Amino acid sequence: MNIRSLLRTLPEFIKFVHLNGNGCRRPNVPYLKKNLYLSDQVAYSLFYRGKVTFLDNGYNWNPSYGINKDASIVHFNGLKWTQWQDYHSGCLPQQKLKKFKELVSKSPAAYEYYINLAYKYMSEVENQILNKA
Repeated sequence: MNIRSLLRTLPEFIKFVHLNGNGCRRPNVPYLKKNLYLSDQVAYSLFYRGKVTFLDNGYNWNPSYGINKDASIVHFNGLKWTQWQDYHSGCLPQQKLKKFKELVSKSPAAYEYYINLAYKYMSEVENQILNKA
C-alpha cells in the first residue's frame, strides 16, 4: 500500500465511505456487486478503481494457491494460521469448518508449509523479545 497516497486522498475516501457505505451500487463483478455495508476491501476497490497498480501475487500469496517460496507476503484469508490446531481438532464452528475444508483441500501441503513458517517466525520473535528483557 502506498501510505503517502492513501493519506493524501484520505478526506475524499472518508467522504466516499460516508456517502456510499450502505447500499452502494456496485460494479457487475462478483466480489464487488454485493449490496452490503462497505468492508475495507470493497471500499478500497471501489474508490481506487482504475487508479492503482496491482502488485505481483507474491505480495499477497494465499496458501490455497500452493507453495511459493518466493512469496513476500502470505495472506491467510479464511483459515488463519492461529486457527490451524482448532481446525485439526474439530473445535471450529461447523459453518466455518466447511468453508475452511474447501480452502485447505486446494493445497493442504501449502497450508502446513506456511503455518510451520509462521510458528517458526513467531518463536524467533518471541525469543528475541525475551532475550532483550
